[in-house]
Amino acid sequence: DGDTSTSRPVIIWAYGGSFITGKRSDMENYCITFAKKGYVTATIDYRLWPLLVKGFPTGEQILDVVVQAVSDMKGSVRYFRKDADQTNQFKIDPARIIVGGISAGAITALHAANLDDQDVLSPFIQNAVDNNGGINGNTGDSLMLTYPSNVLSVINLSGGLYDADWLDANSPPFVSYHGDADATVPY
Repeated sequence: DGDTSTSRPVIIWAYGGSFITGKRSDMENYCITFAKKGYVTATIDYRLWPLLVKGFPTGEQILDVVVQAVSDMKGSVRYFRKDADQTNQFKIDPARIIVGGISAGAITALHAANLDDQDVLSPFIQNAVDNNGGINGNTGDSLMLTYPSNVLSVINLSGGLYDADWLDANSPPFVSYHGDADATVPY
């Protein structure tokens, strides 16, 4: 109530669920907690593997879904930048966009923030990237795709990055929380 700030930082959250299940409302408490601290918060939907339709995915199929989720996260960053450039209905600072998530959502955020055109990709990863719009993805309309998808930082809650070599001097800083007994995502 009575908020007059027109330049708030943003945190875009993504839920966990092995890229098979989950929903935006899973991140509601994170959004509320950080909104009370002065952030604009959002939680995204991202493409999931349709388990009930197609059964269990192969490694190549789930990699394709991960790349689609990264595209969707990058699209959400571009969405906020486009809005800030036009009406700025959310009253954000487009230079202070943070992405984060839990488990699969954190994997999505880490890859959206760190995977760039300078990284060396294995052929099977390059194929998935090429099939989904390239390194910046294909999420958004033609105007939205003109906005950058780089982020200020990452909040990683039990996620992982496929290749540590993708971290470099240009990578955004991140905070990472992960339990050492996680049997699903290596810490």
